[in-house]
Amino acid sequence: MPNWCNNSVEITGSAETLEAMAAAAKEGKLLEYFAPIGEWDYGTAVDTWGTKWDVTCDDPYFDPDTNTLTLHFDSAWGPPTEAYPKAEEAPDVRNTAYYYE
Repeated sequence: MPNWCNNSVEITGSAETLEAMAAAAKEGKLLEYFAPIGEWDYGTAVDTWGTKWDVTCDDPYFDPDTNTLTLHFDSAWGPPTEAYPKAEEAPDVRNTAYYYE
């Protein structure tokens, strides 16, 4: 059983992109959305995402006035720091992430 890392991330971008991210987060596929790995493999997940499993956020908050998506979730063993830069490869996406172990 892993230790859990508490994460908060604020992502800015187009409404369309952020709504797709929010849907992926609710489905437990946020990191797969950021950095697809296809069929799960432990080593690939850790190398690509920085954590063992994908994450779920039951209550994403999208603020249409600022085009900001706020997510709070737990990740296994550590934060998904490897996935965040891949999310920013989209032309309009920027994020600020915080975590606590």
